[in-house]
Amino acid sequence: MSKIHLLLVDDETDFRDSMSRALSRRGFEISPAASGDEAIRLMEKRRPDMVILDLKMEPIDGVTTLNLIRRLDESMPVIILTGNGNFDAALSGVRLRIVDFLQKPIDVDALARKIRLFLFSERGETLRERSVAELMVSVDSYVKIHDDQSIRDLLALFGEPVHPAGGGRTAGRGHGSLLVVDREGRFVRMLRAVEALAPFWAEDLSHLPPDAFVPGMLVAQCKIFGDRSVREAFPSKDAVAIGETTPLMQALALMIRHRAIHLPVLRDGRVIGVLRDRDLLDEVRRLADVTRAEGEAS
Repeated sequence: MSKIHLLLVDDETDFRDSMSRALSRRGFEISPAASGDEAIRLMEKRRPDMVILDLKMEPIDGVTTLNLIRRLDESMPVIILTGNGNFDAALSGVRLRIVDFLQKPIDVDALARKIRLFLFSERGETLRERSVAELMVSVDSYVKIHDDQSIRDLLALFGEPVHPAGGGRTAGRGHGSLLVVDREGRFVRMLRAVEALAPFWAEDLSHLPPDAFVPGMLVAQCKIFGDRSVREAFPSKDAVAIGETTPLMQALALMIRHRAIHLPVLRDGRVIGVLRDRDLLDEVRRLADVTRAEGEAS
């Protein structure tokens, strides 16, 4: 089942961008449009499942845009957004078959429920959880390191600037997680930044009282462990991974059991993607919304 495709039409850049991100996180596919003209051009190329339309826009307002939409598609469901409490203009549009209207600021969860309730009541959509393959992010989103490289190399990668996909300004300093693979490209394990500190803590130091630690001890540990390989420092036996067809409940259980925020997705021993905790959380939230909408529709 493909994602629900929404056309979001609003001339406020900040609102359009933030709403697009929020709806995307809730499992929708978003096509943003900054004007009525752009909305019509996008509709001519590809019909959305629903239009989310701001009432107050310039130079073409929402009502005019709605009339243009109706010329293209008489049955296209539309939700109107308005920036004030005066709904007279929005109510007058009921003749143009508006599904609903909402006042800004928008409750995104309420909007998501309205969209899904409409699909259940009007289109008979069926409830289905998405697969790991549908939820995972591309493996290209993660930096890789070979297991025979040194801890020093690992630390250097964790310190590199992170750039958002598609270029632009640096999003932050340091990668949150790295993939460890062997020279054949097979998965070994995944490492979070905090785990990179583990080799510098020796078990034989655990018996020491807090006041026994003195300046210079960390320097000594860095000299000892800095050139050791990632393979030596992090045995692969602790690695946790899943497959493309792993049931989501099993993935959820692994995340909770191992306190994991990322689960590498393997095919023939190689990483093809990563299921993140936020991806699974968004799917749980989507399913909760859909089941609620299903109950309201019945």
